[in-house]
Amino acid sequence: MRAVNRFRRPLSLGTLALCLLGTGLQSLGCDDENKPRKRRFTDTEGRIFKATCSAGSCTGLRQTKGPKWPGKKKVALTVSGRYFGVCNSKRGGEPESLGDCRVLVCEKNKDCPHPMGLKTGSCLSGYCAEPSQSFTQQDSVMLCMKGLGLGTSSSDQLAQYATGLNCGEPCKIPSSCAQPWKVGDHRAAY
Repeated sequence: MRAVNRFRRPLSLGTLALCLLGTGLQSLGCDDENKPRKRRFTDTEGRIFKATCSAGSCTGLRQTKGPKWPGKKKVALTVSGRYFGVCNSKRGGEPESLGDCRVLVCEKNKDCPHPMGLKTGSCLSGYCAEPSQSFTQQDSVMLCMKGLGLGTSSSDQLAQYATGLNCGEPCKIPSSCAQPWKVGDHRAAY
């Protein structure tokens, strides 16, 4: 007597067509992860931003709440190393210095922008991160400036800005700055 495999059935033409159609739509950018969505981001200074994001990029970033940076009207989302941040500028979305940027904070992965090719962002120890990247000078400055308010003109801001710039090569976050891998850090919790 021959054994019969009850679980192996040929696909019907309808099922096969649906599978192929679904695969084709995904390759054309019609899958759910590529659908533009309104997103809300928060930085370490309590500012709230909104943007429309899809397929690893965000457009139309604008500040909706929180303190405004005097004279700097444009905001731009940035990631130059490990952390996502928002930078202010007078023209063209380019910051004049690394001190014009603040890191994005989060509670869950969905609070963060997602890098190209990934379905979701990464929230690591309360910061929006691109975990495959190394720390950069910009990451160091953003962590050192955390919670000091906007600008770089107060004595605390100037001191922490200088500290952040001197993170070495490879960059190591200075001990006087927020340490994202220490959950109980005095400046890591937002």
